[in-house]
Amino acid sequence: MNTPRLKSRLELLHNQKVSIGQKAFSKGKYAINDLIMAINQASVLVEGLELPDDLEETKATAVFAISRTLKNISQEYEGMHLKPYGYDNISENMKRQVVELNYAIRDFDTKVLSWINQNNKVL
Repeated sequence: MNTPRLKSRLELLHNQKVSIGQKAFSKGKYAINDLIMAINQASVLVEGLELPDDLEETKATAVFAISRTLKNISQEYEGMHLKPYGYDNISENMKRQVVELNYAIRDFDTKVLSWINQNNKVL
């Protein structure tokens, strides 16, 4: 994978991180389901990145954070009672987990971009 393509994928990941943050504070219909789908998309983006060996641990840390958040939110969602009008309430716990996830994605993004800038070459 070349550097411009990697930067492009990181931009997509950044946009997905923003989307996750927006969905976490949404009051919209099926908000939790939308949040879970957005986290899944972030997971696919991170797992699909071809990174050099230097960044595999960083990638593993990000994948773990995403998986943990997805698991916790999904479990909490399964335990909720569906409301007849279809609106979900995103709990404060879910919001806290999303904030932590956004920090993890930001750290991943920062480390990868730092590596690119230091090595400044085609991968």
